[in-house]
Amino acid sequence: MPSHAKQTAEEFLSSLHDTLAAIFQGAQTSNASHKRRVNNLCKLHQEAASYTQRKQRGRGQEDSIVLIGEKAFNRAFWDITMCIMDVKKGVIEADRTVRFIGTFIAALMGTPDDENAQDEDDEEETPKERFLSKLVAHVLPGCRAKDKTPRFRCSQLLSEILRNVPSLDDELYASISEVLLERGTDREWTIRSAASIGLGVLARGEAAQDPDSDDDSDEEKDRPRIASVLQALCQYDLHPHVRVSCLPGLAMPLNASTLPLLLSRTRDSDTGVRKMAFRLLQQVPVRGFSVAQRSLLVKNGLGDREAAVRAESSKLIYQWAVSCSDYTGGEPATSNVRQGRAQKQESKIDLDEFLDLFDLWDGEVAEEALKALVYKRPNILDGLDMSQAEFWSDFSPSKALLARVYTELVTASAPSMNPYGGNVSNFIGNTTYSFGPNSTMNMSSSVQGSTAMIPLDLSKSIDLLPVLTLQAFNIQGLFNILVQSVATVETLGQELPDVPGTSKEDMEDQVEDCIYSLGEMLKMTRSLVQGMEGDEMGKRKIKALAGDLLVHPYFPSTLLSSTLALLLKVADNNVDFTNIVIKPILDDVTREERRKDRTISRRYTLNAKKRARESTDDDQEVPEDAEDDLDDEEDEEEEEPSIDEQMRTAYLRLCILNEVLELIEWPQTQQESLRQLQKLLVRPALTVYATDTGVSATTKGMIFDSALKSLGLIAVHAETLALNALAFCIRGTLGAIPPGHSNKVLECISDIVMAHPKMTEMTFGDIVKEAPHELSGTPFLPVLLVKSLQAENTEVQATTALGICKLFLCGIWFNDEIMEALVLLYFLPDTAPNTSLRQCLSYFFPAFCYSSSTNQSRFSTIVTGAIIKLCPVYEELRGEAEANDEATALIQPERVISILLDYSDPGNLVEAAQPKEPGDTENNHVQLAIDMMEKIELLIKNGDDDPAHCSISPLCYGLNRLQIPARVTADCLRKLISMVSDILTNHTPDDKAAFKQLTSFEAKLRKIKSKRKDSDSEGSVSENEITLKSAKTTKASGKRKRDSRSESDGGSNTHRIAKKRGSLSVQTQRTANEASDSEAGPKTHGTRPVKRKPNTNPETHDQEVLQSKRGKEKARYVISSFIENSYLHIHRLRSEVPHSTSGSGTDTGPRKRRRR
Repeated sequence: MPSHAKQTAEEFLSSLHDTLAAIFQGAQTSNASHKRRVNNLCKLHQEAASYTQRKQRGRGQEDSIVLIGEKAFNRAFWDITMCIMDVKKGVIEADRTVRFIGTFIAALMGTPDDENAQDEDDEEETPKERFLSKLVAHVLPGCRAKDKTPRFRCSQLLSEILRNVPSLDDELYASISEVLLERGTDREWTIRSAASIGLGVLARGEAAQDPDSDDDSDEEKDRPRIASVLQALCQYDLHPHVRVSCLPGLAMPLNASTLPLLLSRTRDSDTGVRKMAFRLLQQVPVRGFSVAQRSLLVKNGLGDREAAVRAESSKLIYQWAVSCSDYTGGEPATSNVRQGRAQKQESKIDLDEFLDLFDLWDGEVAEEALKALVYKRPNILDGLDMSQAEFWSDFSPSKALLARVYTELVTASAPSMNPYGGNVSNFIGNTTYSFGPNSTMNMSSSVQGSTAMIPLDLSKSIDLLPVLTLQAFNIQGLFNILVQSVATVETLGQELPDVPGTSKEDMEDQVEDCIYSLGEMLKMTRSLVQGMEGDEMGKRKIKALAGDLLVHPYFPSTLLSSTLALLLKVADNNVDFTNIVIKPILDDVTREERRKDRTISRRYTLNAKKRARESTDDDQEVPEDAEDDLDDEEDEEEEEPSIDEQMRTAYLRLCILNEVLELIEWPQTQQESLRQLQKLLVRPALTVYATDTGVSATTKGMIFDSALKSLGLIAVHAETLALNALAFCIRGTLGAIPPGHSNKVLECISDIVMAHPKMTEMTFGDIVKEAPHELSGTPFLPVLLVKSLQAENTEVQATTALGICKLFLCGIWFNDEIMEALVLLYFLPDTAPNTSLRQCLSYFFPAFCYSSSTNQSRFSTIVTGAIIKLCPVYEELRGEAEANDEATALIQPERVISILLDYSDPGNLVEAAQPKEPGDTENNHVQLAIDMMEKIELLIKNGDDDPAHCSISPLCYGLNRLQIPARVTADCLRKLISMVSDILTNHTPDDKAAFKQLTSFEAKLRKIKSKRKDSDSEGSVSENEITLKSAKTTKASGKRKRDSRSESDGGSNTHRIAKKRGSLSVQTQRTANEASDSEAGPKTHGTRPVKRKPNTNPETHDQEVLQSKRGKEKARYVISSFIENSYLHIHRLRSEVPHSTSGSGTDTGPRKRRRR
């Protein structure tokens, strides 16, 4: 090598470290310059690799080549990299440096080798491979460091290297995977999160290389697969950052084992995890999900409480819609290629095919998905014209749903057509968002996120909607198709050979499609009526059509709610609505009742005529008119409908009546019609079990439940009929009805009592005349509820608890025994499987106790009794578990006491329920402490013979959890201290833990007592100090007006200052001084007596502090005398203190005092 070249190599190697440091220094300031600096670093590495040195060996051996340039580069690179290894997480400069290293490695591994390296053997390592292996060899030991900071940085750097390296050799792969698997179980979440990223990269390579594990060797089978480790971290790691880091590794590629796991993360507790899950699911084709999975994603995404998650869900839904388009992928001729492609996709999206991706009968999933799609791309509805008959020629359920949603959006956009002021987002958020956690959630926020919402204005499309008359004809035509399909199903036995698609199953599917489409059309018509109030002719047509649908024999009962809501919309008022719906039913049942009476009468007449004809002689002829009448009666009997038709008609009438009673408030002018309905329709249906008609038990049960519901609703609307309905229900609870309907009977009783609170005070004798003598004077409600709570049926228990909670929360009725029973049911292990009961009570107890101080006081009275009853049960169950060597998951009694005391804590009351005076609720826990100590003393006296003896220790534990207020009355505090002292002295418990708890409670009470004494004394001293300070201030400010100010002015001024501290301070000082006056007589200072002449200050604001004229004069005298004595005391002290001049140390005698 020439001398000048050697000199150049030395210069390069000597400046290499500084050059690298300068590059890294610039890289850590900003990510924008990384690309340029990476190119410079790659060139620097190539130049360093070109510098080599030939080392001579002995004779007969070839000279070796020393890579001095690579060694210098690697050494300098690692020295600089070591600078970030001790930098903690959160430093942005260190994170930029790690990212820069990963970008450099990606660029370095992507650069082609030089010509000389390509000519060499393929087995020899290239400079970039040697650099990578050296760097990984330096990083791996740091991943096992004792300090968490180097472990984190080395794991982070290793994961960044794996993200940018296309391939690894087997040895390097094994060592890296072993280290990352160890760091995946590190105790620090930051290290687990960094290692999870690298494990995700290795898992993707593992899945791409060997998707099937059947051909794995024994060694690889023994080694845990990386994907399984990632799945465990993603499911069970407690920190959300770790779960977020694991998701990309599981999502690419997805398979049958990882897709359910990724779907489950859409319900994760952390927002970031849910957002990342929806973002990764956008890479999955829409046909890769099942219908149930797509519905689950829409519910979880659009129902999320966070706007960011809803935005990602909307993007996923838009990707599904794009996949339903017929876009071929050709580049549009526009300046913005992406925008042009998006416009073409939107214009070609097949909305019918998009809606077919979901189960239209599964709630409102498809509806919410369509609305989310409309908000993301509003112009996909362009060109949708429903005002023409051609749109309704080929009808399908998806088109019916599309028409209904489009109509709702258009009518909600027009300010004159909806009550929401023209903002369609308000309409959607308040009416149709069904499965979200918040009913007022704004759908637009799911698309726009935190940015401002772009309002969706479709009011210009009002002309594209059909008129009411056209809509009526469309509904009528669709219902005719439904009738034909139902008739075909009833008559069709097998598939016609020459007509494919006419089997019974196909026709049943067509019936279901028609029913769904008809329901959507009825909902759409209700929106049209709201938007077209002036179309009176169309409203009359809709009213007549809806009335005809209700009386048609093939009308499905599932559409009752939609039809009645539409009728209520077109009716003038509630009276008109009831005349349309209820009057025909009442006329029919009245006509049938008359026909039954006439039939019975005619049968009696028929039998009489038959007997007369039989008794007549053979030669005597019967009149022809009598025979004709006989034949007509037989024909009329044959025309009576069958039992099945009668049952179906009765069930449909009951359903209509229930829907009407739930929709409106029954008019007071039509109370008589309710009485007739109860008599002619409801009462006969309640006797369905008594008739032997050959009807199935299922049909009888459906009719009885509907009739029972009608009975309760009628009783709610008519107070005069409530007593009769309540009597029937009470007879049912006493065994008059089959036990399978007990749940419905309890619901009916709860509704009646809630509507008419006076009935809670009635007895069995007041309601049921034939009640047993021992129950005639007993209130019916407590007995009935206790019996229902003790039932073995879990549904009956849950229904009873729900009714009790309603009564208690509304303040209609309260009972201590029932409340204690609810507490026992909530904490007993036997009710653990009854989730409905537990969920109801878990909401009820906080809502009841925290809403009102009165409720909390009522609840605190049953706490001690509930604890004493629960502890023996827990002790028995724990003993059985220990005897059988079984693990028990019982809740500890101490935990139960803590929960109950938390419910009765006055500090947990909501602000609206806080009492105006603190003394109203401060004695809740005080009274509870007295009750608990009385029970403790009684249990200690009874000894071990008492079954509740085991509750002594939990009760003593609860004493120290009570919040005894500092302002507890002296009598209560004295009573508490005497009771606990008596227990410790005369009735010492055997349990050391209980004795310790009692001792701690006594110390707590004595501490409160000492604080009260200190606060009283401190209040008196502080009052004196403030009064003295006020006297000094008055003296300094009034030196110019000494001649004009009187003695009473100082007292008045001081009294004014004392009044600012409140009436309590003035009264305390007054009481102390009055006591001293009564003991020592008139106050004097030396030989000068203090005058008791009252102050004549004309101020009137002192009346708020001093209640009487005598008290006012006494307070003024006390304050004035105290200030005068303070003046004289200060003068005397100043006369005794020697003064010195400033400058000399000699005493010049007392300084002349200034006149005051």
